[in-house]
This record gives sequence, structure tokens and C-alpha cells, in this order.
Amino acid sequence: MKNQLKQILAVSAFACALSVQATDVASSDNMFGLLAVSSATSNTIVGTPWLATSGGAVVVSNLVKTTNLTVGDKLYVINGTGSSAFYDGWELNSARCWQPLGKFTLNANGTMSAAVAADPQQQTVVRGQGVWLVRNNPTDGSGNPNLFYLYGQSSTDPVTTTVTAGGENAPAWNLVASSSATAAPFNFNTGITGTVNAKDTIVIPTDSSPSILTYSDSKWCRQAQSNYVHAASGVKISVPYVDTNPTVPAGTGFWYVSRGGSPTITW
Repeated sequence: MKNQLKQILAVSAFACALSVQATDVASSDNMFGLLAVSSATSNTIVGTPWLATSGGAVVVSNLVKTTNLTVGDKLYVINGTGSSAFYDGWELNSARCWQPLGKFTLNANGTMSAAVAADPQQQTVVRGQGVWLVRNNPTDGSGNPNLFYLYGQSSTDPVTTTVTAGGENAPAWNLVASSSATAAPFNFNTGITGTVNAKDTIVIPTDSSPSILTYSDSKWCRQAQSNYVHAASGVKISVPYVDTNPTVPAGTGFWYVSRGGSPTITW
């Protein structure tokens, strides 16, 4: 491979871990990138903007580098579809390697049951899929986000993500994530085709309560409460507002909870 280095990516490898010294992008015949993800939540749906360095799907443990992560942090990825789906899990051990935890059953409300099988093999994820990262220390002592890093080969090719359909009483939780290294719009005005059920939701995890979006008038809308002071009385009044232009931050994703819908999302 003929390298034409534009900026230096300085890294130092220690056993399974990658200690990052800089976050610039090194380029060659193929473009490689290191994306710093700014998230202050314990639960983050991690996006997959990169390919493996050899092209194709990227191994989960190679995608999420261990810099700024804590021993005991966990990764989960959905394996299978519909009622047969389960999570494969890994935990960051003292050697700073992702150690397989086992296979976890996936409950209808998106939670997990205990491991029910032997340690899983290292699973791969493709662009447009997501990985669930659970961290013990998502912020520093001042409350600032502890950045984590995603590494791989850059691609600008379009990606489609097909949602697995669930039922009203047995929803299917799909890990979906932006395939871009930049923020992506949620409204998908031109990028969503197929069936969206009126009861389908998008769930963005947070440490307090999740953001939940519903589909209306060809847009994903976030319902929330907004406080303002009534001019005449000075009384604070709480009213709902609808955010019709939310975005997916770079390097992150969400759960698509299907209660009948099976749309295809083109990023």
C-alpha cells in the first residue's frame, strides 16, 4: 500500500488495548479514521461509521478502543432477529482486553436476562448497526464527557438499515446507528421507505430518562415539556413542545422499537 500521509495519527499499542495520543486522521490509498465520541451518559448506543481496516464488517472489539474506558465497562451487540434475537456481551478486563461474557436473552422491554450460553465469538457489525456501550465513568471529575474512540476504514458509500418487525405486545428492539462520522438528521424525510407503524418508537438512552421519539407527518418527533413564565401572572407554566428536527450525534445511534413497522433507513 502506497502511503500518502497528510496528518499523523500517533498510537501506541499495548497488548489488546490501543492508547491514543492524537485524534487526527492518517490517509493512504484507503482512508482511515479515529472518531472521538463525546457522550456523558453511562449508556450509549455507539454508531458504526467505519469498515474494518481490510474492508467489510468490523469486529466489535476493534471498533471501540479502550482509551478512557474503565475496567468493568461492557459492550453488547444484538445477534439474530425477532423473537430469536439475543445479545452477545463483552467486559473490559484488567489486561484492557474485551473479554467475552456470554449470550444474554433479550426481553420485550429492551432489558437483558443473565447469560444463558458459552462465551460468544467476536461478533462483527456493519455500518448502520449499533453497539451498546455501558460505562462506569462516563464523565471526569468536573462532569465533562470522557471521550471514547472508534477506529476503522472510512467510507462514504450509502448504507441501508432494515428494521426487524416486532408486534404490539412483543416489540423488536433494533440497534440502529448512523453510518456517518458526522451528525445525521433524525427526520429521514427522503431516507426512510417501507412501513412505519404508528406505535413504533425511537429510544435514545440517557442516565435520567430516555428520549423517546414517535413518527408523525413523515418526521420523527421528540415530545418534551417546556417551562415558561406567563407574562401577565408571572406564573411558570409547563407546556409540551415538539422537536421536529432532532439529530443523531456523530458516532452514536439509538434503539428502533418496532411494534409492527419494518422500514428501511438509507443514510
